[in-house]
This record gives sequence, C-alpha cells and structure tokens, in this order.
Amino acid sequence: MILYFSASGNSRLVAELLSGETGDEMVSLNELLKKGEPWNLHSDRPYVVVSPIYAWRLPERVEEFLRRSEFSGCRQLYVVTTMGGDDGAAGSYCEKIAAEKGLTWLGYQAIVMPDNFMVSFKMPDRETAIQQIRKSLPLIEETGKRIQRGDKLPKRKGKPQDWILSNVVNWGFRNYMASSKHFHVSEACVQCGKCVSECPSNNIVLRDGKIQFGKSCMFCLACLNNCPVHAIDHKDAGKKHGYYLCPPMEEVFPEKKK
Repeated sequence: MILYFSASGNSRLVAELLSGETGDEMVSLNELLKKGEPWNLHSDRPYVVVSPIYAWRLPERVEEFLRRSEFSGCRQLYVVTTMGGDDGAAGSYCEKIAAEKGLTWLGYQAIVMPDNFMVSFKMPDRETAIQQIRKSLPLIEETGKRIQRGDKLPKRKGKPQDWILSNVVNWGFRNYMASSKHFHVSEACVQCGKCVSECPSNNIVLRDGKIQFGKSCMFCLACLNNCPVHAIDHKDAGKKHGYYLCPPMEEVFPEKKK
C-alpha cells in the first residue's frame, strides 16, 4: 500500500511512478487526514509512505498519522520523501516512528523534485520543473524496483548539521511559521471552495461568502497553489515568487501514458 501526502503534486507523481513499478495500490493521506481518526489500515504488502519534506522532516501531521494509525497485515515500512535540496535527519525520525509502532523498518529514500516552497523561493517555470523531474526518474524507478523485490533501501551517510536542521530549525518552523495567520484573501476570490476541499487539515471554511482560516494549518500551501484565481497569498509571496503545481504524468512522461 502506497500512502501518499501531496499538496502541490510532487509526491503524488512519485507515488504514481512507484505504483507503476510495484503494482501497489495508492491511498491519499490527504483524504485520510480530512476524514480524521480512527485510521485502521490493512495491507498484504509493505506500507510505503510518500511525502514531502517540511523543514527537514515529514510534515507534523503525517508523523502524527503514522503514530496514531493501526497497521495490520504486513508490518513492514518504507518511506520515500520529495525535497528541494536537503532532507536533514528526516530518515532517522521515520525510523524512530517505525520502532515505536513495532514496524519492520525497510529504509528511506529522498527524491529531488522541483522546490515549491514559495515563501522563500521563486517557483520554477513548467519546462524547468519537467526537466528536474525527469532527472530524478532513474532513482525513482530504482527505488520502486527495490521495494518490489522487498529489498532494504540503501542507508545514506548523514551530515553533522542534520540534527540541527531536523530538530532545532524544524521546531521553529512548526511552532512559529506553520500557521495561516499571515494568509490573506483578495477580492479576486470567486468562492469556488477549492481551497476548502484541498485543505488536508480542514482549516478553511467558506462562511457568509468569505474564506476563513482556523488554527490547524500545517502550512502545506495547497490552498495558495490550487486556487484557480490565485486569490490567497502569504505576505505576497505568491505574487513575488509565483505559484506551483506539479505537471501531470502525461505531460512529464508522455511515454508512460496508458
């Protein structure tokens, strides 16, 4: 079972490619998070979690999902992440969660994908994004083959700063940045409800013709990137850096179109 979380589509595309290699079913963590607990899962094959990296770790709610879920059937776990440049000690934290849950740890692999953290970086144009994704295809396919065979994923050598990034800096991100308090909605909003349906933490409601934000934002930026008229922004970061949605499979890899 491939459990994937994706806000702008990078991790969903990787999950699709892994599914093609392994034949495993895909299950959206976004939908499971929206539905809420209890999360009782069953798979006869290893669980494969695919998720982006947020400040050098899995998103906090994805970690919570893993800790609070019940896994039956095959109790083996792989984790595959997507990142813009560095994943810190994310793999070590995933391995700790596996140990807490009594799951057999089969390894971790980070995949470089177009960096879409618009708050800090200019978003890539579509052709640049496609070329970046295509460069990662060999590693994605090799990871899929390893998972299909049941092999452990290769353990990567860590760096001295990994702990600081995934612990201290991540703590700051989760406690001070991961919030919707600086989101604003312009008059361009057409009240289509796209942001409400895309929000994995049910943090957005459309009430009296206005978009309102709660206090459970996980800062995935799905609402900003998926808004069809770009009415939602964060300190004008979208206006400055642009928006990003991962190109679909048929556009990136037309040869794989069924």
